[in-house]
Amino acid sequence: MHPLVLRSVTLWNPGSLPVPGQTIVVERGSVEWIGPDAEAPTTAELHPYREVEAEGRLLTPAFVDSHAHVSTTGEVLGGVDLSATRSLTEALDLVAEAATARPGLPIFAHGWDETNWPENRPFTCEELDRASGDGVVHAPRVDLHAACVSSSLAAVAAVTTKDGWDGRGMATRAAQDAVVDAWAASVGPDARRRNIELALHAAARAGIGTVHEMGTPNLSSRDDVREVVQAGGDGAPRTVGYWGEVVSEPHHAVHLREALGVTGLGGDIYLDGSFGAHNAGVLEPYTDRPSTTGDLYLTVSQATEHLVACTVAGVQGGFHCIGDAAIELAAEALEKAIERLGVEAVRSAHHRLEHVELPSRRAVETFARLGVTCAMQPRFEALWGGPDDLYALRLGDRWRRTNPWARLDDLGVPVSFGSDSPVTPWDPWGALRACVEPRNEAGRLPAARALSLHTEAGWTTAGLVGGRLRVGGEADLALWDLDWTTALTRASSSGADPDRLLDELVAATDPGEALLTVVDGHLVHDAGL
Repeated sequence: MHPLVLRSVTLWNPGSLPVPGQTIVVERGSVEWIGPDAEAPTTAELHPYREVEAEGRLLTPAFVDSHAHVSTTGEVLGGVDLSATRSLTEALDLVAEAATARPGLPIFAHGWDETNWPENRPFTCEELDRASGDGVVHAPRVDLHAACVSSSLAAVAAVTTKDGWDGRGMATRAAQDAVVDAWAASVGPDARRRNIELALHAAARAGIGTVHEMGTPNLSSRDDVREVVQAGGDGAPRTVGYWGEVVSEPHHAVHLREALGVTGLGGDIYLDGSFGAHNAGVLEPYTDRPSTTGDLYLTVSQATEHLVACTVAGVQGGFHCIGDAAIELAAEALEKAIERLGVEAVRSAHHRLEHVELPSRRAVETFARLGVTCAMQPRFEALWGGPDDLYALRLGDRWRRTNPWARLDDLGVPVSFGSDSPVTPWDPWGALRACVEPRNEAGRLPAARALSLHTEAGWTTAGLVGGRLRVGGEADLALWDLDWTTALTRASSSGADPDRLLDELVAATDPGEALLTVVDGHLVHDAGL
């Protein structure tokens, strides 16, 4: 870990405007100096060191992805990507190509969304059998809350005896859990480690320095989350682990945290599913399926017991909740935990909730009062928001109330941002763009604030301090092939609104991968600048 000197950067810290003409010196894993180029100290005593002349390029803190599934992301990166398919037939053709290219090997085909297909339906077992030559196919829906399978995988998972099997090819609820278990059993430790490494390298290329791993029995295993936690740092993005297992006793919470090396017992403890799979719990029926209001997987009593046990144990707890019925359930469980333990005890536990896509005003007020973090995904709104996409299809006019990050932030609810990768890819700049140009006005945030929620807030969510480039702070940073110096200088001299200009610059920005990503002073990604 040699010292690193970056000269002539345009430094953009959370909550502020970018500042051109800066030098930053990194040594022994921390930031040793920041200031104007003309005042930079001599670096002769740092030999050997690396010096980079940035020529005005943008430097930010490394981003924090506060909700992701690391090994599944690696599996997707090495699998069959169906996210861009425009029809069921096109998706089946890709599965067939994979079967031909790798005869006899199981196929992981992720990212399909039937609402983008003219057929407007998922695969059947028979269709996957034909495409794969009677092979093993696991095809999770884009949101990971439903999966289609081939007949052979359906048989191994014994889905016909499970709740959530539609009888044709798609599994949700207990049937999907059985599919995940059967598939995970076929993935050995070597393949799992390769998947984790592949995913973390991709995160580093995206300028991400910290990843919050959401392990859960519904998607992975205890071994998986333990290995993800161990893989972080020392040449890779750091990892902060969460394990989605419900507990009712404090000693059980402490045991799991210590045995797995995780920060909390939350993340993807499902209170409900997803809008796309019609199993997010909603207070009013789905617009396109009036016979259902989705699913609720825990009772208020079960959720309360989990929060009480975690609070007493000093372990951060939480849940996955997307629909307003599930979010109301989480709020009610928090209120009941208060009745037993008091406001200060529950507040001091820093519980967190994932997604929170359709919150009610009452629930939001509870979260604000208790400092409960809402870990949200801006690219969900970019992908599914607006009057003509999935939210409107499933929810009707309720799409106008989805993902109100700005409103939550204004009301004092702690908010942090992530991707839910592989549901959406590692793409923090895409998240910033979604904030400055949202489909839903309740989500509109200034670029400087959006950066804060994708950097500093991610550290705070995990009970840590960081996410801002400062002397003495952690050396987590990302350098981008973006030169905003001319635009910023012109705006300053002309009296233009610099905040609005910054929003416009972000809206027009898609820098691709970072030029450099540094974590704790270690170079974890180098594009060869």
